[in-house]
Amino acid sequence: MLVVYYSLIASLITGFHIFSLKYLEKINKEYYYWFLFLVVLLAIVSRYSIYYAMKHSNNPTIVHLLLNFSTFITFFLSIWFLKLKDFNMNIFCLGLFLISIGFFFIQYSYNLD
Repeated sequence: MLVVYYSLIASLITGFHIFSLKYLEKINKEYYYWFLFLVVLLAIVSRYSIYYAMKHSNNPTIVHLLLNFSTFITFFLSIWFLKLKDFNMNIFCLGLFLISIGFFFIQYSYNLD
């Protein structure tokens, strides 16, 4: 269970990290270096969480699968802060649903004996 916990934390932080790389261009020059420091700190903390997730897992595939949820964190942050509007929400939700089903099948495949 710790592998899921650390992987989801790493996914959340990685999503914020990747979004902050894009958002960095919108930051005022007076706050630029502080925000850049935050970007680097997020990268370090996410890698630390990935390390602990790998430490508690005998299969790195599960960790990597959960890390892919950072895409959705980045997407939702882009909608909220960058006002992203050029996408189809129905197709996006379908993709989220299919990824969730895929995660279930992959996890279930390891429980079969």
